[in-house]
Amino acid sequence: MRARARSTSSHAFDRFAALSFLVVALFSPGASMRSGETSVATAPDANVQRDISEDVQRWLRRPADDAETLAELDKLVSVYGAENLKEWKDEGNKHKHRIAHLLARNGWLLAMERAIKTYGFDPDVQRESDLCTPCHLAIWFKKDDMVQKLWDLGARADIPNKYGETADEKWQAERERYERMVFLDLEWSREPKKIMEVAMLITAKNMTEIERGRWVIGGLSKAVLEAQPEFHQEHYRDAEPGGEFPPLPGKPGNGLFSDVLKSWVTKTEVERAMVKLLLNHCPEKACPLVGYSIQNDKELLMTEMHVFYSHVSHQIVDLSTVLRLGANFVPNKMKKREIGPSKYNHRAMHDVEETIEGLVWIRDNLFLPDIPSA
Repeated sequence: MRARARSTSSHAFDRFAALSFLVVALFSPGASMRSGETSVATAPDANVQRDISEDVQRWLRRPADDAETLAELDKLVSVYGAENLKEWKDEGNKHKHRIAHLLARNGWLLAMERAIKTYGFDPDVQRESDLCTPCHLAIWFKKDDMVQKLWDLGARADIPNKYGETADEKWQAERERYERMVFLDLEWSREPKKIMEVAMLITAKNMTEIERGRWVIGGLSKAVLEAQPEFHQEHYRDAEPGGEFPPLPGKPGNGLFSDVLKSWVTKTEVERAMVKLLLNHCPEKACPLVGYSIQNDKELLMTEMHVFYSHVSHQIVDLSTVLRLGANFVPNKMKKREIGPSKYNHRAMHDVEETIEGLVWIRDNLFLPDIPSA
């Protein structure tokens, strides 16, 4: 077979050939036309299949889901027939997507509605590789509006993929991931301003623990630690005499200075572990950091651990702000809170655990409705 030229006139001739193919196929003995469909059951030959693939791929590269995109879809149907487009597969991709899968991935609501309602595309078509439906892909690519659109158009949520996951189960699991919280605390030196210890604990929205991590970062010398200001000397020296940093008189410390001096873990290694822990349980840029005056920690992360900083949500949950608002607006409820000496010992994981206890109190006493006593 002679290779096609890529000129405009040749391309037009190919479109004419495709139309001729459909007319001949329609009136040939083996052809059949289903009621309400505009296409034939006979499979196109290799040339027409190649044309379909080229034109579909070009169409899917359009920048937007708009009126022109719908007009292009109508043209594709008029040239090749709806049935041939429904049967098209992206043979160049291991998943062999159908058009509905790619519309779900793109989040093209208008085109999806036109394809299903006007041309009878199957909203539940499963791709060959893993049996995922368009709903599965919309959830995977975080196209929430597309998930709802597919369900409005009659897509089923109970079809399992190769791994036994239904779209409904996957949707619920994904929603739960978005609702998680990242409790975090940093302990840092002042001069120079460097992170010494990190604790991170990820919880579900009800604050049940999912996973935690704690790291002490080395690299600061004894001389640098001895030169830290009074607050650091009071809290971070040893608890008892006899070590590298004996406590100040009457003020036992928490031992962080000694742990920093002994640590060989680098900041880069810790940041890498933090990113891994975060992304194992939270979608990209979705879950907020939580803590008392957590904006201070986040500001330091921006300069000291920018990679981790770029993965967390722009939102924060600052308990200090919530408690201040509680004192202003619901002072009677705030009276229930026992005010005493701070239990913070300025070790990162202990402070994270205290923060969780504080948010549980806020939830139970400021946000949940009062239950009348019997």
